Amino acid sequence: MNELESYRSVLESWGVNQHELETRLARPKLDTPSTRAFWDDPHISSQMMAFHLDPHLEAASKRHPTIDAECAYLAKALDLKSGKTLVDLGCGPGLYLERWVNTGASLVGVDLSPLAIATARQRLSAPIRWINADYRHLPTDVMADVMTLIYYDFTALPVHEQIPLLQTLVKHLNPGGCLALDVMTPNQTVSESVSVKLRLGGFWSATQHLEIHQVFIHEAPLVIIDQYTLVDPQAHIESIRIQNRLLTKEELEAMLKAAGLTPVHWYSDLSGTPFDQNSKTLAVIATKSHSGH
Repeated sequence: MNELESYRSVLESWGVNQHELETRLARPKLDTPSTRAFWDDPHISSQMMAFHLDPHLEAASKRHPTIDAECAYLAKALDLKSGKTLVDLGCGPGLYLERWVNTGASLVGVDLSPLAIATARQRLSAPIRWINADYRHLPTDVMADVMTLIYYDFTALPVHEQIPLLQTLVKHLNPGGCLALDVMTPNQTVSESVSVKLRLGGFWSATQHLEIHQVFIHEAPLVIIDQYTLVDPQAHIESIRIQNRLLTKEELEAMLKAAGLTPVHWYSDLSGTPFDQNSKTLAVIATKSHSGH
């Protein structure tokens, strides 16, 4: 890998095993897990939280004007009101839920990150139920009239877990309940690439490390894999992999139906922009089918 050559002496001085590093840098198979859990890592969580709360940055959350528009549209489209329960999956610090408090609906936020839930509780005094959990394994008592899974969270899951997640969510939807989610489409412009940077600290670690970022494109299913190989001066090597599946309307519709959901409204985004087959994003509101359990 030519990009690494200028850092060869650094890696040698750190005592990095060349064979191990080359193995880590190989093209990963689909759904290959990271070498460690990272979203609930204290340092990474703190970095994510700063991104969430920056109104001008589209990183951990969308830009706040976009959130405003999506919340306003979804409040009407989902008919949020007293007597309804909404569960926001991957709620972060509650940026969407705080905008829905005035609808009168009962609100529940679920997030894997302890820091996200703690921050949400600290930020908002509203009567919202906060659950620190993996939304693939919701508590049995969580039932909803509406669920939201926003900012392409769904397609970041391992491919083999996507339909099972939808099937799980159907079980937590009341009769006639609905799910709103958004995904990225094959209209995204992405190419395979490699970049190498020596960092004194940063998003992945507070201490010095070499960051090797590779982008791979997996075909059929079409998945973008970001692989971050992190090497520290103690010669420890970590591999962090983030996948994003790019879905067409037809593919997403088939997945929803297979899980017991019936698409009702299609959009280009969750602010209600009409569906455009050339859009880089896609959004849907789907209801629990009569046969859904």
